[in-house]
Parts: sequence; C-alpha cells; structure tokens
Amino acid sequence: MRRTFLWVLFIAALIILTILVLRVISDEDNWLCTSNGWFKHGNPTGPQPKTVCSQAQSPVETRDELSDLRKEVLIFFGNTKYDPDALNCEMTYGTSRRPAFGANKYSTVLTALLQGPSESEKNLGFFTTINPGVELPLVTFDRGVLTVNFNSDLEKNVGGSCRVASIRSQIINTLKQFSEVKEVIISIDGRVNDVLQP
Repeated sequence: MRRTFLWVLFIAALIILTILVLRVISDEDNWLCTSNGWFKHGNPTGPQPKTVCSQAQSPVETRDELSDLRKEVLIFFGNTKYDPDALNCEMTYGTSRRPAFGANKYSTVLTALLQGPSESEKNLGFFTTINPGVELPLVTFDRGVLTVNFNSDLEKNVGGSCRVASIRSQIINTLKQFSEVKEVIISIDGRVNDVLQP
C-alpha cells in the first residue's frame, strides 16, 4: 500500500514538473487583456502595452506575428536589366529587404516601396514608376482583402497604360507576398472605380 502511494505521489510530481517545464519553454509569453487590465503571461519579450486594455485592437502578439515582423521581405520595382526594352509594363521584380517593422507589416512594406530603390538597387537596374512624395496610405485588412487608400499624389501626372500597369504591379506584388492577402484594392481618396486609369 505504501509503495502504491509513493508511485502515485511520484507520478503526480512528474506531471506537475512537466507542466511547469512546458510553461517555461512554451511560446505563450505575452500580455493578456483581462477585466483588471494587462496581465503578464509567461515572460513577454516586449514591454507592457501602453494602450488601455479595452481599447487595444490586438492585445496579444503571437510568436508567429513577431517572426513575420523580423523576416526578409520583397519590395517590387521595375528593372532595366531584366526587361531592358520595357516591353512588359506589368512585370516587376522583387528586391530583398529587412525593413524596421512597425505595428503594421503592410504599412511597413508600403513605406519601403514608396521610398523607392536604394542607390545599390538602382545600380542593379531597379526603378520605380510611383511619384516621389506619395504619402503612406490608410491600410485596412478584412477577410483576405487588403484595401490601400492613397492620397491623390499617387495618380498626379500619371498617364499611359504602361506606367499605370507598372504602378499597380509594384503595389499589388509587394502586398501579395503575404499569404493571407488574397486581393488588393487600390483606392485614392476613397475612390476605387476610376483609379489609375490610362
């Protein structure tokens, strides 16, 4: 009887130890929003969020989201070396970057796109057809559809079907590299139907 009791005690201790080890090594280290405010769950890598808990859009960042924010991404531009005669207006080519990500990965890659190619990328033939000075758009994502609402500078003095196709391709290809993005809608000041027409 005593031996059985020791075995039960040993198994219970082993289960408790396993649970504690799993808590320490699991990826559940984040801040949770509770009715009493922010709750430290595990050992979060970031500081406590500064937003009021009830106002937070996404109070918990998972490790998958964080790993997305640190990865190399592609920014799409035209390229004179891959298409020297510019015969394929809608063809754009990715150049690898590791941008400093903010809270919204879509805005981050669009910021990199709007900055245009770096000097070293220009030396490799990359160029942009997007006007300089275009402001970062308002970005919304809903069930696979990413809507980017630019200001009117995007279409200012833009003419010709080739340039329009290139601008659309740069924006869409840069955003569709994220697997959750199934469709990209480009709007200007809320307009969709007549945007970027040749």
